[in-house]
Amino acid sequence: MVRDLPASLTGTSFIVLIALFSSIPILFILSVSFSAGGELYSGRLLPEGFTLDNYVRLITETDFLLWIKNSVYVSGMTALLAVLLTSLSAHVLSRYAFKGREVMTSTLLIVQLFPGIMSIVAIYKILQFFKILDTLTALVLVYLAGAIPFTTWMIKGFFDTVPRSMEEAATLDGAGPLKIYLSIVLPTTAPILLVAFAFNFIAAYCDFLLAAVVLTDSKLYTLALGLRSFLEGDFSTNWPEFCAASLLGGIPIILMFLFIGGLGFKRTY
Repeated sequence: MVRDLPASLTGTSFIVLIALFSSIPILFILSVSFSAGGELYSGRLLPEGFTLDNYVRLITETDFLLWIKNSVYVSGMTALLAVLLTSLSAHVLSRYAFKGREVMTSTLLIVQLFPGIMSIVAIYKILQFFKILDTLTALVLVYLAGAIPFTTWMIKGFFDTVPRSMEEAATLDGAGPLKIYLSIVLPTTAPILLVAFAFNFIAAYCDFLLAAVVLTDSKLYTLALGLRSFLEGDFSTNWPEFCAASLLGGIPIILMFLFIGGLGFKRTY
C-alpha cells in the first residue's frame, strides 16, 4: 500500500487540477451574472460591483420561468416516453427470435449514421402537413423520433448481458410476458433505464436547432430559444442576464441527477 501511495496522490492531484481548471468558465459566468456587465470585457474573474438586479429582472421582467416550464415538460415527456417505448422494443429484440430481427437491429444502427440536421426540412413539412407546427406536442414527437433508435440500441446491449435464468424460471412458474417484464425485467435493468432517461432528458433540454424550427410562438419557447432573446439586441448583448439565465437553467438537470442518485442509493441499501 505504501508503494501505491505516490501514484494515488499523483492521480488525485491530477483530478483536482482538472476540476479546478474546468470550474474557471463557471466562475466567470457566475461573476458576470452578479455584475453590471463590465467584467465580460475587462477580463476580471470577480465582479467589481456585486448586484442581484440581473436575477431580479430575469424572474420579473422576462418569461424565464415559462421557458423552464416548457423545457422541463418537453424534456421529461421525451425521456419518459423514450424509456417506456424503447425498453419494450429492446427487450423484444434481445429475448425473442423472429423473422427480420437482425435487419431491424442493423437498421437502428444505420439510422444513427445520419445527423439529425439532414431531416429538418422533412420534419417541418411533415408537421406542417399534420397541422401541428408550433406546439410542444410536435416538439416532443420530433425528439422522440430521434431518441428511439439510439436508446433502443443502448438498452438492448444491456439486456443482452442480463442472464435469462430468472425469466425462464418465472415462465416455468406460469408467469406471462407482461408479468415477467414488469416484475423481473424492469427492476433488473433499472440502471440502464435511468441512464437512458438522463441522456434523453439532457439532449432535449439543451437542443436549440429543432426547437427553433418547430416553435415560433414566444410563449412556447424552451430555455434554449429563450436564451437567444438576450443575444438579439440591436446595439449590445445582455450578457449578465444571459449568464444568470444559464446558471438558473441548469437547476432542473442538477435536480434530475440528484433524484437519480437518490434512487440509486435506495436501490443499493
